[in-house]
Amino acid sequence: MAEFHSMKTVLIVDANDDDRKTAMALLAVRYEVRSCATVGEAIELAKESKPDILVIDVASSSVDGHYDPLGAAARIDPKAGIICTASMDTAIDYARRRGASGYVEKPYRAEPLFAAVRLASAESASDPEGPWSPKTGRCGQAGSARGRGLIGDCEALREVARRIALYAAHDAPVLILGESGTGKELAAAAIHQASRRSASRFLPVDCAAIPETLAESHLFGTVKGAFTDAHDSKGVFESACGGTVFLDEIGELSLTVQAKFLRTVETGTGARVGSVDPVSYDVRILSATNAPLFGDGARFRPELVHRIDTLVLRMPALRDHKEDIPILAESFIEEFSPGKRISRGAMSKLASWDWPGNVRELRNAVCRATVMSGRNHEIKPVDIEFDGAEAPWQASLF
Repeated sequence: MAEFHSMKTVLIVDANDDDRKTAMALLAVRYEVRSCATVGEAIELAKESKPDILVIDVASSSVDGHYDPLGAAARIDPKAGIICTASMDTAIDYARRRGASGYVEKPYRAEPLFAAVRLASAESASDPEGPWSPKTGRCGQAGSARGRGLIGDCEALREVARRIALYAAHDAPVLILGESGTGKELAAAAIHQASRRSASRFLPVDCAAIPETLAESHLFGTVKGAFTDAHDSKGVFESACGGTVFLDEIGELSLTVQAKFLRTVETGTGARVGSVDPVSYDVRILSATNAPLFGDGARFRPELVHRIDTLVLRMPALRDHKEDIPILAESFIEEFSPGKRISRGAMSKLASWDWPGNVRELRNAVCRATVMSGRNHEIKPVDIEFDGAEAPWQASLF
């Protein structure tokens, strides 16, 4: 079988043994991980391991007698993406001011750490002086936009990675466009994680899942007595103070809620249901939709569209970057059944499908294939089943 992609290498520099072991355990499920306690050791390790991403604890980054994580990174490998970690707010602020790709507060937790690693990779992909070569037009290991749902070397994903890095530096609203299953929420979380708001909450809201009668109170909160059984409660915008709110499928909001939300976007204020007292919100708004909002005034207010689309991020459909299917498939195999291989024929079968459900559908198909292949060490074409291809047992249900 052809070798489609190798795992990225992450080098962790942290003098605290427990913290270093925790970070290694978290990242080892998706990456090749190396670790050491000092910058000097890291310089020697980097000569043989060629790290794609450096995770450097600020307190462990002493260079010439003072802490300098970015200076340390330049000595270890100047082309690698950089993530600074620290247990002190002052150190995190330092890393932000100096321009690190990501910053993670200790103790380590899985999601912030994975998101920062993805963003470090994405930012290096947007740097023409970094690992991506403009001459070849190809993105090497350190330049790929990797991570669950954001994996690939195609031009469209490199553009997504570039825009994520740019948009993270600002507070303007972002509208993320793309079909279901293309990774819109992952992109939103990546923008948040790379922004100055990363230390605060990221609150995703599935607008399609909220009953119309509850949407206003869910977003803006309530005061006691506003309706039967109502009590004083914060809405999403208050709860995310200092952080980011991600409104997925924003087109599902009713026109009434849209009108109130329009004022929130314009003024940064709102009011709880049952109250006229204004509440100020310190949040960034990210929105997403898989259906057109433009030109349908009966369904979505045009004036709101022009408030939420200051910055636009388009997520490509998987059928438009099928060259990334091998990388994605092998990543999902590693997730569900480490050590299992996929035959050339099975990979060709995956590449032949149009994937209307995009990366989410591919992930499900690979998960199913790892189960169907049983104890075999290799996934074969017979193990690949597609969601849209009706099986006899499915037909018998209807």
